[in-house]
Amino acid sequence: MREWKLVQGRTVPLGEVDRELRRAWTALDEDSRREGSGVMLGLREVNLVAVTREANLEQARATAALAARDHPGRIILVAPGGMGSSASIATGCLIDEESRRIVCSEEVVIRGAPAGEELLAAAILQLLVSDVPVIGWWTEDVAGAAESLPWLAGLSDQLVTDLGLAADPWASVEALTGLMSKMPELPVGDLEWLRIAPWRQLLAEVFERPERRQLIAEIAEVEILHADAPMQALLFAAWFSARLGMSVGAGARWGQEDHPVIEMVGSVGGALKVRLRRDELGSGPAGSGRLSGLTGVSIRMRAEGSADAARGAECFGRVISIARLAHSLVCRCGAEEGLDSAPVLKSLGLQQLDDHQLLSSLIDTPALDYDLTSILRVALDLSAAPGFVI
Repeated sequence: MREWKLVQGRTVPLGEVDRELRRAWTALDEDSRREGSGVMLGLREVNLVAVTREANLEQARATAALAARDHPGRIILVAPGGMGSSASIATGCLIDEESRRIVCSEEVVIRGAPAGEELLAAAILQLLVSDVPVIGWWTEDVAGAAESLPWLAGLSDQLVTDLGLAADPWASVEALTGLMSKMPELPVGDLEWLRIAPWRQLLAEVFERPERRQLIAEIAEVEILHADAPMQALLFAAWFSARLGMSVGAGARWGQEDHPVIEMVGSVGGALKVRLRRDELGSGPAGSGRLSGLTGVSIRMRAEGSADAARGAECFGRVISIARLAHSLVCRCGAEEGLDSAPVLKSLGLQQLDDHQLLSSLIDTPALDYDLTSILRVALDLSAAPGFVI
């Protein structure tokens, strides 16, 4: 059993932050000794630098504090703008009830940061704990951050973004791919990309079997349903089509049949129709109890396959579907009608992860994500095609 104890410190001018942090640690140590609470450890695994807006500051604070329970360190939250500059200090300690070991993190909230990106970066550099990695977390839409995002990336060992906040999918993907092309060695992790990881994992496992791999050449269409998660649908479409060797051909445009649809082409022939559809039954306002995210994927095979080797496969000429249930993803194969009662090919337990859990997972895996780099290029082409609406 572990207990979290947050101690709010003082608000001081920016130039006095270091002295105030030392004072806070001294006070914590004295309190611990006086209460006989146990051994206090100033264990710092990371510097987490989060840039946010004043309106979203408290939400970012809560997410960062929860992530710090798994990755103690120094949290620096920056809310640029306003007059003057100040910083408020807080410490959060995780107390193990069995060992009485106390592991503490620090939180520095900077408001009214210095004007100018160079001054802001210089102020933060002075607050970083040396010899531990710096995780830069951009908590807002990356579109329109062309001037601000580079300075955060420049002082980070790893950058975290969230394309789920995109108001304009093309603008956000373009901004992120532009940054990644300028800084190819910087690991970038995205929360929205991570949210569709179970869907990617399940589908990859379904096609692991040799007889099912023969069906890949027979895939004619993929339909992706989403509930208030257009970026998840776009990223999944980009991932799936890229795995099939498909790209947006010259002159391709989105049609509006019942829903947005585009035809992609393969490098050695073939085509794939990609259909994106909002799931009206799965969508709903915040607090309605309905979950956002992907709700279903349907992969339709050609009615008459061209590969004789694929004819013996169980899903030849049929539909492979993935449906989201309360706590799992279930993949079935059958005719278009009656899929709900079709045999289950594979299932995967599904846990709805909060943002702090996704953030903690990315901190655990700081390596370059080459998949994300290549998939974003396809997503950019898809969203740039004329007629794109999602």
